[in-house]
Amino acid sequence: MIEEKISLRRVIGEYGGKLPGPNLVLLGGVHGNEPAAILALNHVLETLRRQQPPAFRGKLIALRGNLPAISAATRYIDEDLNRIWIPELMKPL
Repeated sequence: MIEEKISLRRVIGEYGGKLPGPNLVLLGGVHGNEPAAILALNHVLETLRRQQPPAFRGKLIALRGNLPAISAATRYIDEDLNRIWIPELMKPL
C-alpha cells in the first residue's frame, strides 16, 4: 500500500480590482469531503482573471477551511466546523 500525503495551502487565490473597495473573504472546504466549493472558488478566480471586470472594487480572497479534513477526505477531524456557530460558543468571542 502506498501512502500519499497531500500538502495544501490555506490560500486558494486572490483577485484585486483596480478600484478601492472592501475585502471579501470566501471559504471553501469547511467539510473536507465536499470539494465542490473549492472547485467553484478556483473557477471564480479564473473567470475574474480572464475577464478582468473594470467595475470590480476591492479584493477577493479565497481560502481553504479545514486543511486536515480536506487532506483526509473526511467531513471533519475533531469537530464539525460548520456546527460551532452557536450563541454559547460565539458569546466569548
